[in-house]
Amino acid sequence: MKRITEELDRVFNEFLELFDDECKTILKNKAYLAGGCIYSLANYKTPNDYDIFLRDDEDLEVFKNLPFWKCQTEYALSYGKYQLITK
Repeated sequence: MKRITEELDRVFNEFLELFDDECKTILKNKAYLAGGCIYSLANYKTPNDYDIFLRDDEDLEVFKNLPFWKCQTEYALSYGKYQLITK
């Protein structure tokens, strides 16, 4: 379990480096990693991507206008191996 927690912390901190202080604060307080990445890590596999869930749909608005998203849908923003998701 410690191995998984350390890897998720590392990935989350890497993700945070994409953002300014306002966004970092929102993510640190209102986001969490979930989804298939946890299953993959638990089974000693490399995750295909990392789903970062925001607890509040309103917070997604802060992130939508950032220039680096490669794909945007109504409920998710994607950049490389990261997906910021609200639903």
